[in-house]
Amino acid sequence: MLSSYRPKSPLFIFTKEQSLVNQLSLSWGVKAIYYNEENSLDDIISDQINILRERGYLVTGDTVVNTGSTPIHLHLPTNMLKITKVE
Repeated sequence: MLSSYRPKSPLFIFTKEQSLVNQLSLSWGVKAIYYNEENSLDDIISDQINILRERGYLVTGDTVVNTGSTPIHLHLPTNMLKITKVE
């Protein structure tokens, strides 16, 4: 797990599994957030960035690295990485 490397940047995990939110809360440097929307991948990433901004975790100029899978409705293993600069 990435948290075992003790990164300087926080790790935010969005999941629709409440049990996973509880389990990840025990991991070092991980903030798990319940999220169950499944629109387009771009909408999901935009929505999650907005959630993090609203909660004070992100500010303009921050860089966000998102990982996920596409197509989203198939729930495949991670096969996508997107880097976004927060505006």
